[in-house]
Amino acid sequence: MRKIYLLSLMALLSSVAFAQRTIDWSVVDILSPTELVSSDQKNTTINLKFVVKNLGPDAADFGDTIVYQVYLMYENGNQILNTNVLYQILFKELKSGDTMHISRSFILPFYAAPNSFKIKFLVVSELWNLAPGFEIKREVPPLTNNNSSKNMVWFNQYKNGVGIEEFKINQLLSVYPNPATHIVNIEWSVINVGSNETVISIHDMQGRLVMQQTVSPIATSEILDISDLNKGIYLVEIQNGEFRTTQKLQVTN
Repeated sequence: MRKIYLLSLMALLSSVAFAQRTIDWSVVDILSPTELVSSDQKNTTINLKFVVKNLGPDAADFGDTIVYQVYLMYENGNQILNTNVLYQILFKELKSGDTMHISRSFILPFYAAPNSFKIKFLVVSELWNLAPGFEIKREVPPLTNNNSSKNMVWFNQYKNGVGIEEFKINQLLSVYPNPATHIVNIEWSVINVGSNETVISIHDMQGRLVMQQTVSPIATSEILDISDLNKGIYLVEIQNGEFRTTQKLQVTN
């Protein structure tokens, strides 16, 4: 009889040890920031606060890891940049239906210049635990609840230049005149102070590099002589660290 009890206990422990939990993790709301403001130190401080909720049938346990990432995007959904993956250990049980506020402050080595512009601020989060016996069943895409976004303005340090008359919304790269013949002016509005250089590249529509120029990482404009380019459509690209954006250019000479 004692042996039967022992075997039954071992079977019970085994079934518990290898059971997976089902968690439907949700980002309910972004409380902060409501705007981004570039500093005179050439960076942007983000005071992040958002709300997550456990919509699944099982509890999130002490020791589970909340994983999240922030994306800055154009209003049309195209990505500008993203942070590294961030982590926070769960120090309490989060039962089905429970919510939790997550706060963190960090500095992005990016700033808006010379103009302010409108962006979409997106937070994406998941809950992880890969320890044997405590695994969380990974959710299957599309993870519709795992993110939340908020439209806001990324201001320059003077908090100006966001009006339609002053700046075309979402146009982080301006190329003019366009069409152009001999000279083209290029202006861009995001700077990464952690980058060593800004690279201006022009490609033809077959993807071939036809012109490239390197300028200071804190520059926001450049004038290029394009008189040697053949008539046609080209793609102007600005790369400044992780920031990359493109604009079409028509050459008519």
